[in-house]
Amino acid sequence: MSVRAERAEQAARLHAEGLTGIEIAKRLGVSRSYAYELLADPDGSGARERKDRYAQPCVGCGAPTSGGKGMREDPRCQRCAATKAGAERTVWTRDAILAAGQWWIERHGEHPAACDWNSTQARRLGDVPRYERARSLRAAGRIPGHMTVHREFGSWNAFIAALGCEPRAPHGGAGNHLRMRRARTAA
Repeated sequence: MSVRAERAEQAARLHAEGLTGIEIAKRLGVSRSYAYELLADPDGSGARERKDRYAQPCVGCGAPTSGGKGMREDPRCQRCAATKAGAERTVWTRDAILAAGQWWIERHGEHPAACDWNSTQARRLGDVPRYERARSLRAAGRIPGHMTVHREFGSWNAFIAALGCEPRAPHGGAGNHLRMRRARTAA
């Protein structure tokens, strides 16, 4: 018996006992949507039929696609999708990240703050201009994402030190800025 069949059997038994889909998901250690899927499609045949309906020839090479991502305007097989993504993505080496940091310093007269390269953090802080600038510069391939910097240097302050600048004192993260901003607006 497959793992899915065992889980579907357990889900059906728990459902018969009166448990909800959310409770079944917690008991089985699966997502809520998968618990509901086990109840509605125990053997997975419906999901396979749906994927088969969505599968089309790859627009890049003509090979069959999996159909796993549903209907898309530009269906590609895994190989062509990886090639397309790889061709459009900038590879951020340590030297390239440092060069982007130097470019930032020359352009703005100071080293970048983490939220200058982190559009999500800028949006959370309500700083729309910083958010839009970070998004457009990343899309243009001018700056890496902040997590790329963290993976390469270990921390934002280590990156700033590698640029030859004085890192800012640790302050507890973006949550503190957000709380301070809310406190100022509430007062």
